[in-house]
Amino acid sequence: MQRREFLKLSAMAGGGIIVSGSMPAALARDVAGSVVPASDPVALSYFLEIHPDDRVRFLSIKHEMGQGVATSLAMIMAEELGVDFRRVTVEFPNTGQTRYALSGTGGSTTVKDMYLPIRRAAALARQALIDTAAAQWSVEASICAVADGTVRNTTSGKVLRFGELARLAADRLSSLPATYNDAEFAKLEAPLKDAKTFKLIGTPVTNIFAPAIVSGQHRYAMDVKVDGMKYAAIARCPVFRGKLAGFDATRALQVPGVIKVVPVEGFLSPYGKLEGATGFTIKDGVAVIANSTWAAMRGRDALEVRWNGGANEKFSSKSWMEHVQEKFKQPPGDPLRSTGDKNALAGAGRSLDATYVFPYQAHLCMEPMNCVAHHRGDRCEVWVGSQAPQGIVARASQMFGIEARSITVNALPSGGGFGRRFYPDVALEALKVSLAAGNIPVKVVWSREDDIRNDGFHAFYYADYRARLDDKGSIAAWGHREGRTFWGDPANEMPWMAYDIPNTRYDFISLHADSIVQSAAWRSVVANNWAFGQEGFIDELAVAAGVDPYRFRAKLLESGDEVDVGHSNKLSRVRLRRVLDLAADKSGWGRGKKGKGRGQGIAVFPYMHGNSYAALVVDVLVADGRIRVERAVAAVDVGRVINPSGLRQQIEGGIVWGLTAALYGGIDIQNGRVMNGNFNDTPVVRMNECPRIEVHFIENPGDAPHGSGELSPPLVAPALANAIFAATGKRLRQLPFSLA
Repeated sequence: MQRREFLKLSAMAGGGIIVSGSMPAALARDVAGSVVPASDPVALSYFLEIHPDDRVRFLSIKHEMGQGVATSLAMIMAEELGVDFRRVTVEFPNTGQTRYALSGTGGSTTVKDMYLPIRRAAALARQALIDTAAAQWSVEASICAVADGTVRNTTSGKVLRFGELARLAADRLSSLPATYNDAEFAKLEAPLKDAKTFKLIGTPVTNIFAPAIVSGQHRYAMDVKVDGMKYAAIARCPVFRGKLAGFDATRALQVPGVIKVVPVEGFLSPYGKLEGATGFTIKDGVAVIANSTWAAMRGRDALEVRWNGGANEKFSSKSWMEHVQEKFKQPPGDPLRSTGDKNALAGAGRSLDATYVFPYQAHLCMEPMNCVAHHRGDRCEVWVGSQAPQGIVARASQMFGIEARSITVNALPSGGGFGRRFYPDVALEALKVSLAAGNIPVKVVWSREDDIRNDGFHAFYYADYRARLDDKGSIAAWGHREGRTFWGDPANEMPWMAYDIPNTRYDFISLHADSIVQSAAWRSVVANNWAFGQEGFIDELAVAAGVDPYRFRAKLLESGDEVDVGHSNKLSRVRLRRVLDLAADKSGWGRGKKGKGRGQGIAVFPYMHGNSYAALVVDVLVADGRIRVERAVAAVDVGRVINPSGLRQQIEGGIVWGLTAALYGGIDIQNGRVMNGNFNDTPVVRMNECPRIEVHFIENPGDAPHGSGELSPPLVAPALANAIFAATGKRLRQLPFSLA
């Protein structure tokens, strides 16, 4: 391909990102049945608009944070509509455009949940285009066919372009409900394509935003500027639940460019019905308002602030661990869940026990938190990268007493989310600053240090595992007693235990109210904890039984039964066994490089939120106390694969993410303060440390798509720990791994 051709295609495939301030005028006029100017795009059904020149604009209601989900969703739309993907662009509507009912992005549910709604919307639009063309030709719709953005009369050979038909086709859909509703939508007549005829879905497609990203044109919240905007930097209380005791702004106000200094009142949001737990936090602070980010940050540095750290100020990482261990000295009561005999651990046979610890982890998003906010008194508007824009609307309405319809969230792409951007604290804090500054638009920018020290961290997890082996080396009883600082009511969702063990018990100690930092969702959430402990301890039992770790697992999955783990999806042992076998086969399990310091490790685990399954084998070399992962082989089952390229990137990225946590993760807390501040003390895995990664798919062309974004990270720590044991004989049960 010539450079000129590449640039032309890039311009089309790059899909301009347009963030509107209100419902598109074309859409509003179209719904009302008025004439749409020939130059404007026409809304057809939901999620898509067609331009007169045949370009199709896809309206993505899911957050794009680098995972490439907008590409996959646009592919689904293009496939069902019957349009050349190179003619597709993507827009992110705002929360003022209630027709689209923006929803949260997380839990590896985006493609899984949007697959049918988008197909239905596109099918309705396609049928309206066919019916319009048939009416113009005075023929039956049955002799009309769609291909590459056109409707063709299969008898006469006549062709009409989508752009020519869009305005009249829209009239046929003007009676659709004002807001998208999947249940009602499913009742409408619009036959879906036979999946066997798919041409685009299942083929590798480059991220639709790639040209814009590499050319610096991709617009993030950090790029937003609005008229009259000022900048703010905030000194936040360094201790979780601490309070502002006082401040002197004299020196800060002397910094050139500083306009005003205002206090920020903190807020602790309750977390469900868990007493004392917090869902998110706005810390007490002092905001410096200035004409530039640099002036605001210099002004903040000049502040003299006094804090009251409260009870958490007495804690360090060491004393926190001691506090948790003390709680685990309490004898367990009745288990939250059990199968078979809950007291079977006390029976005859060989008993083993081990403790696994998954510490607090920072998100380390490439783009630190930021938000532009304008509190106008009776209404407000924010520009932010958010995984849950409707959550911002709901919380802002409660906090400021403003009607939800008067709150607009302009949802922009972000440079990484990983669960951190699911919470409204960044936007609410910025609105507080805008209000205190005199109802002016303010951009609040977090430095890297702000981002790490005031993060909502992955839950701290501490678990005791116990098991009893019978005289044949089989697991007769299994016990799992855990404590964690975040992730829901444990009565609702149990550990995703897939193995066929006759007697099990699960006990829980809540650490939610004890946490000394704010905990939050972190990529793969509770699966990280459960996979690390379960797959590590299963490996220990395999070694104790004298059985190959892969074959030990395979034996425990051979029943093929489905398992109720308290989730809406039942766990499939068949699907889990398939990925286990595939990973073992493709990795050459047991046939890897031999020699001193070399070892292979395996782990297999479901991700029930996405209804997906994966297994991972890693080859490790340990020399001079250094851990080097040389190869990682993943096998995944995510149902129908929409975009193999995007899926491969998600699995590869998840493995690197998991390696960072395993090798470098955790935070250091002293006197209640997070001491980490930047990549010098909170490193991420570098390119030269990345292993050779292979990803293999279980093909399920007849299945619906399932989740992939959070599938691979939980497997890394246990597979790596098991490989290190195979190489050195040393069992590591706490992150980050160290052989010192």
